[in-house]
Amino acid sequence: MKNDNTFRNQVNEWSRHYDTLSWTVTGILCSANVGLLVYVWNNANPSWVFFPLGILLSSYSVFFAASFRSIRRRLFELPDEDDRKFAVGSHLLKQWPVFVWAFRTLIILWALASIIKRPFFWPIRFMGCIPAFLLIQRWKKQADELSEPKASN
Repeated sequence: MKNDNTFRNQVNEWSRHYDTLSWTVTGILCSANVGLLVYVWNNANPSWVFFPLGILLSSYSVFFAASFRSIRRRLFELPDEDDRKFAVGSHLLKQWPVFVWAFRTLIILWALASIIKRPFFWPIRFMGCIPAFLLIQRWKKQADELSEPKASN
């Protein structure tokens, strides 16, 4: 029984570690992204480099969050069904879809900033948003599939 509690404590420690790491990395990337977007909106003639950089920051934020989410959920592939339900649970309020849509909104804001601030060749920069949206959708789907707890055999 003591060994079982030690295992659970280790799983909880690793879970906290990945959770902290996830929020730290995505918080830094989100802050940089929003700060860059505010700078672009307030600057009369921003460099064209900021637009793809902002779209990349938005995309990679979702990538890092998705990877940490799947790693953290895999920690809870516990042999006992009750432990899995307790650790993973099924919450009524899901943060993950809201998180993904927040970064999709940032990509839309970057596209609008590109059109308003640098209208020259805006269709090309606007089209750059499509791969970003597709990548975010792919990473979201992979994280959803990987984060589903596996049933014990």
